[in-house]
Amino acid sequence: MSIHSLNNYFFGPLGKEYCDLFWAFSVVAFLSIVLLVISVVSAAAMSKSKFDAKPFLFAIPLIISYTIIYFQNRILNSMCMKTMT
Repeated sequence: MSIHSLNNYFFGPLGKEYCDLFWAFSVVAFLSIVLLVISVVSAAAMSKSKFDAKPFLFAIPLIISYTIIYFQNRILNSMCMKTMT
């Protein structure tokens, strides 16, 4: 096996079926956003004492991160599908 064929095997372009991975990653990121929002809202609703900002402070960076990941994967999926057709 030559260096060129090894290079193509490990680093060469993949087929159109791999575009579905970007879609799957988008779904996972979106579900993560939904679960985070639900958990923060339920934590706020279940607190019997005064308002506690801790759940919000921990969740906001996560929600922002997963939102960026969600949009990034949607963009990559769109780009992949357009270039493969």
